[in-house]
Amino acid sequence: MKALRPLRLDHFGCERHTGRAGWALLVASLLGAAALSAWQHTLVQTLDAAERRAARAAPKVAAVPATFDARRLDEAARRAQSVAAELRLPWAELFDAVEAAADPSVALLAIEPDARRAALRVSGEARDKRAMLDYLTRLGAQPPIARALLESHAERGEGKRVQFTLVAYWEQRP
Repeated sequence: MKALRPLRLDHFGCERHTGRAGWALLVASLLGAAALSAWQHTLVQTLDAAERRAARAAPKVAAVPATFDARRLDEAARRAQSVAAELRLPWAELFDAVEAAADPSVALLAIEPDARRAALRVSGEARDKRAMLDYLTRLGAQPPIARALLESHAERGEGKRVQFTLVAYWEQRP
């Protein structure tokens, strides 16, 4: 029978034995850390070189004289103000007024707003002059339309059809 070794219950003792696997793991960890450090150093150098190239290129871009044409800038500002004015139009109320004045004997061909004049140009075709004048009267009575004026008209063909253009001015609100 084999002799038993005495049982040691001192878990906090100083005597520890490190085997070959522990030393191998330590060496592998140190080699891995060295490889990662070298890789990080290479990346930092690459980034620094790219930043230096960008810094050298930046003055060339900034050295280009910034020229602008004041007339083009003024024109762009006028266009922007025109678009802003058209966006502030009372679109819903204007289209409601045009719809409320609708008549089966009148066909509308075009509606063009003019924000500067607070006017709505309407082109259409009516069965006869009476239908055209009735439409003009109904449109002028619809809010927010303040007044509607006949701009031009022309009779077309044998059936007395009338093509017309009218301008409806609406009330501007602040």
